[in-house]
Amino acid sequence: MHGKVRVPIKVSPASGSTSTVFTITLASTSQTGYSFDVQKKVQPSGPWTFWKTGVTSLSVTFHHTSAGSWRFRSRLHKNGSTATSGWSPTKMVTIS
Repeated sequence: MHGKVRVPIKVSPASGSTSTVFTITLASTSQTGYSFDVQKKVQPSGPWTFWKTGVTSLSVTFHHTSAGSWRFRSRLHKNGSTATSGWSPTKMVTIS
């Protein structure tokens, strides 16, 4: 891919309890022919792992039954191709 593609994500709420459902917004608009890949990692030092791939919705939800903190990042992926954007800046959710 050439050019600049920004994929800033948002999380809401930023913190909550084990009963909280977090919304991770991947983009404000969708692009025909593209999907999102989403990775997460356990803080402070877990590895990045693919959590969701081929996401066509603008947001996904996250729920966990254990306390801790997780970081998320996403990228735009051209369907049927290996072309991707770079990873977005990360956002964190904390469950207590």
